[in-house]
Amino acid sequence: MRVLVWNRRAEDLWGLQKEEIVGQHFLNLDIGLPTQELRPLIRRTLTGDGGQHETLLPAVNRRGRPILVRVVGSALNGTNGVASGAILLMEQDGQDNPHADEASAELSEEHDVQAHLGISDCR
Repeated sequence: MRVLVWNRRAEDLWGLQKEEIVGQHFLNLDIGLPTQELRPLIRRTLTGDGGQHETLLPAVNRRGRPILVRVVGSALNGTNGVASGAILLMEQDGQDNPHADEASAELSEEHDVQAHLGISDCR
């Protein structure tokens, strides 16, 4: 699963630029998010019913602060209707987060509040 899209909010959340990430294998990224724990979500997204799949994971943002991240996966279907990749939306979750007020203030200054990530099944 190689990264195809990495938006500005993802750069801000994880501290890595698009140029550093695009083309890299998603599950091998060292971004403060336990990407290996997303393997079941990605599998369900690629082989599931075409609906969205969601999980909540503890992570560490680029500032070294512990956060909760909600990850929502949707299949990226090819012309034949078969999933050829996935779109993952990552957003900092304010619920039960000791830094929620501070994070909300930071997020309100941003136009994009979700980190968008597109990954492809191509190897």
